[in-house]
Parts: sequence; C-alpha cells; structure tokens
Amino acid sequence: MLFIAFLVAIAVAGSGLVSAREVFVDVSAPWPVYGTETLVEVGEMVSSTLTESGAVEGESFKTNIAYWKYLKGLCAQHTTIDAALSPLDRQTLDQIAFTAAQGIISPALYPLTETMVKLGQYSASSPFFQSLSPAGGGEDPCSNSSAFVVTSGKEDSIRCDPSAPYPASGEGVNHGSDEWDHTLIGKEGGAHYTLYGTPGTSSFCAHLTSLTTALNNGEASSVSIRPSFHGLTQISKDRSLQGYGVFLDIKNMEYKNVDDSADAAAAKAAADSDAEVNRIPLSD
Repeated sequence: MLFIAFLVAIAVAGSGLVSAREVFVDVSAPWPVYGTETLVEVGEMVSSTLTESGAVEGESFKTNIAYWKYLKGLCAQHTTIDAALSPLDRQTLDQIAFTAAQGIISPALYPLTETMVKLGQYSASSPFFQSLSPAGGGEDPCSNSSAFVVTSGKEDSIRCDPSAPYPASGEGVNHGSDEWDHTLIGKEGGAHYTLYGTPGTSSFCAHLTSLTTALNNGEASSVSIRPSFHGLTQISKDRSLQGYGVFLDIKNMEYKNVDDSADAAAAKAAADSDAEVNRIPLSD
C-alpha cells in the first residue's frame, strides 16, 4: 500500500513538471520609487518619439519642440501637481502626464504611449538623471523645494532661489551638455545651467521660467534639463522592471538513439575500395 502511494506521488509530481512549459523571472533594480515617475517617463517617450528640434515660438532659443510643449503642459497644472505630491495621488499625476502628451503626439500613438510607460520602457530615466545630480540620491539641497539649478563655472554652485539674479554675460564656463540631456540652446557668451527637479512642480516651473528669461537676455547660453526627484518620500526602495523580464518557452522533444556504427564501417570500406579502383599507376 505504501509503495502504491509512493507511485501516485511520483505520478502527480511528474505531471506537474511536464505541464510546466513556461518560466517567468521577476527582475527588479535597487531604484527608489517615489510615485512621480510617470511625469518623467512620459516626457522621455515624447522626446524620443518626436525628435525635431527648432526655435521656440516667441523665444530666442532652440530645443526639442515636443518636449518643450510637454513641460509647458505640465507647468500649466503646477498647482494640481503640488497638491498631488502630499499626500501622494499617483492617479492624478499619471492623468496629468498622459493628458499633456496627448496634445502633442498623434492620437494613434496614445495606446502605445501608455503601454510602453507601464511596461517600464523608460523606467531607468529618473534614476539615471538623479545619479548625475550633485545632491545625490533624492536629498533636497534647498529647504522645501523640489527643484534647483546648478551653475557651471570654475566651481559648480547650487541655486535654490529662482528669482536670484544671474551672473553677467560671459561669467562662468559653458560646459555644454551631453547627448542624453534635454537642452535649451541660446546665444553664445553666457554660462551653462542645469535644472534638476520634478517636472511640473511650482519650484521646477519657476526655475524654468527664470532660465528662459536668462536665455532670452543672453545671460545663459544653454540650459540642460534633468528630471529627478528631490525632497520627496520614497514609497519603495526597489523597482520591478516589468519591461525587462525573461520569458522561457520549453519545447518538448523526443530523440531516438540509433547505433549506426555498422553503416559507418561499411561506408568507409566502400570509400577505400573506390580509392583503389581510381588509383592510376605511374610508369617508369
């Protein structure tokens, strides 16, 4: 009886192994989650889909037009975004981000935009930009502010007050920008500035307006925009990379072993025989 129970247990286990034809791997990364990532990721989707750069209407600088429109769309909702940060209302933030993008990209791309963002296509954007920040992993170098500006010069300095005056034209060093930056390019001769912060917040938009004025006045020659999160509360220390998962399909195969050593020996003998027949003797 015990032996029969043992066989039944093996049969059940075996059937489970046979029927398991798919393996899913959950991949995660040690990237902090703040719940505001959609504001950044939708912007990355917009800028990578619509890459045309040109002069901004009414301004004296050039940039990615689609991304600029996206930022302006977020800033139009800065009061709502501020309110949705504390307490955190992710649904409202997501809705604002997708709504801002819908006025820019083709309606045919709306479903694709949401799918790509939710699958984590641009999930590395925020932690990447944040890693470049002099403030490091989410610290707030300015009290009660979600954005700040780094002035490039002989020694980089952090600007917390968006209303503070900018240096005279020509002071500082124009370090330029990297290919991954969202850059506003103005006239030569001014300094280079980098804006860090949560897109759409009042602090971020106030700095953006101030930098835009500096570009138009020639006080800044270029501005890099690096979306990142500072002074916000983490809701998780790890992020699931849904778009980077692994799918393994196991195919059931059957193999038949055949001893073909006899056939191989016969084939070799035939080849040797042919060689003897085709050998042409050389005369003296």
